[in-house]
Amino acid sequence: MLSILLILASLGTALGLLVFVFAPLWAARSAAAVAPLAAPVAPALQALRDQRDAALGGLAELDWDHTLGNLSSADYAALRQQYRSQAIGVLKALDAVGDAAPAGAGLAAPPAVAARAPRVTPARPVRRARPLVIGVGAGLLALAGLVALLPGPPVAQAVAQLAVQHTHAALLVPGSAVALVAHHSGLLRSADGGVTWTPVPAVTGDVTALAADPTGRVLYLAGTGQIRRSRDDGRTWESLPLPPDAPTVATLAAGPDSTLYAQVSGSGLFRRVGDGGWVARSSGLPDDTTALLWYPDPLAALFAAGPATGVLASGDSGGQWGNASGVVTGALPTLAVRALAVDAASGDSFTGADGATVRGVLYAATDSGLFKTIDGGTSWVGLPLRQALVAISVRSLPTPLLLAVDSRGGVWRSRDHGAGWGATP
Repeated sequence: MLSILLILASLGTALGLLVFVFAPLWAARSAAAVAPLAAPVAPALQALRDQRDAALGGLAELDWDHTLGNLSSADYAALRQQYRSQAIGVLKALDAVGDAAPAGAGLAAPPAVAARAPRVTPARPVRRARPLVIGVGAGLLALAGLVALLPGPPVAQAVAQLAVQHTHAALLVPGSAVALVAHHSGLLRSADGGVTWTPVPAVTGDVTALAADPTGRVLYLAGTGQIRRSRDDGRTWESLPLPPDAPTVATLAAGPDSTLYAQVSGSGLFRRVGDGGWVARSSGLPDDTTALLWYPDPLAALFAAGPATGVLASGDSGGQWGNASGVVTGALPTLAVRALAVDAASGDSFTGADGATVRGVLYAATDSGLFKTIDGGTSWVGLPLRQALVAISVRSLPTPLLLAVDSRGGVWRSRDHGAGWGATP
């Protein structure tokens, strides 16, 4: 209520000041409209009067400029003497012919006066200049105060601060308010979309990756010497077999039909289908790969990222990889990409020149902020979140939510697909 009253008061003040400032202009306009009704004046006499007013106005303007410091004392003295001489000459001419000469008398200005009294642009009188300046300044101050009182755009702010070291991954569980964060010493869980966090006691050690299968009912985590699975939104976890010679699983992705992809430091990419064994797929990914995800149909591709390679894509389940960091003006401005997230149900779609359609949006968390692409990585655009990011996740149901974690542990949320970031519940 107080803010509304302040806004109304500021509006009233601003309107009053505007009336104060522009009333003389309206009055002058009215006077100009009435002036043609006055009795005509002889042209020569009117010319002398105009010259007199111009000279006197010039003197007033000089005084005003000198007061403001716009003229040096030397220039002021010289110009003032010139205008004073002109004014004296015109006044003498008016005295010679009589200022109240009747209309049509045919009086002519003496040639000497006309020669030494050139036309000078009339200046504003000193008595009106100061109130006008003061009024305009006061009006601007009032309008500035009004703008300050009006609600502005929401300010980006983190919704939580994680007291952990080395955040590695984040996951929003599809269809729920549960969020998970993997870090150097275990796993954090949130039941309110990332606002409050508690440790998961059953998970210890360095957890490097999180993933959910396309249905959202099965969750996975991986890290140093472990791959685990949860079927109850991350409350409890069971161990799964590791790929061969896998001291550390750098990152993990879950595809359809219970397919898992694991990037093993020093050994490359492995795939596991259902309850079968792990099969090597590729050694083309660098050891410092930090992100791996499955982009569902119709694209049906794997994407990977790292701090020095940008974004890579594979259309054959990880056998071969190509650049997906964009081209020319649509390229990512950095190759330091730490995390990826896909929202296949975002409603975005893109049809290429070959007629193939891509649906959904892919997000990339980089050291320069957050970026997105809707064409499978050919072109990227930046989003307003400009923090150095290390983890990101997205969901569409029950409501759209985008979650990001920066390098200092700050948790950021967006309800509008990345356009705004704040603490909106």
